[in-house]
Amino acid sequence: MGWEFRGSRRYFYRTIRVPGVRNPVKQYLGHGGSAEIAACLHAERLVKSQAERQALRAANTEIEEPSWALHELDRAARMLTEAVLLASGFYQHHRGWRRHGTLNRESG
Repeated sequence: MGWEFRGSRRYFYRTIRVPGVRNPVKQYLGHGGSAEIAACLHAERLVKSQAERQALRAANTEIEEPSWALHELDRAARMLTEAVLLASGFYQHHRGWRRHGTLNRESG
């Protein structure tokens, strides 16, 4: 939220979210010298949290690349498996594979 001016004085507030409360709540942090200190601490906290978010985004980007490659490998393996099963006389029935009744059966 930041500074609010009322007349010739300025007051420092921050906005917080309270669980179970629909709208954000303003928290009074002071005026004058104490508010200056509160504002500096608040600014430091914001810079730190932004740096943490940026580091997290960078880490997620590093994870996404191998995840994408693994997804492609899985897709290729499934396609190869399906091709081999179809060529061997199987068919898919309700997400399960079954052998056709007339193919490759020995009469016994």
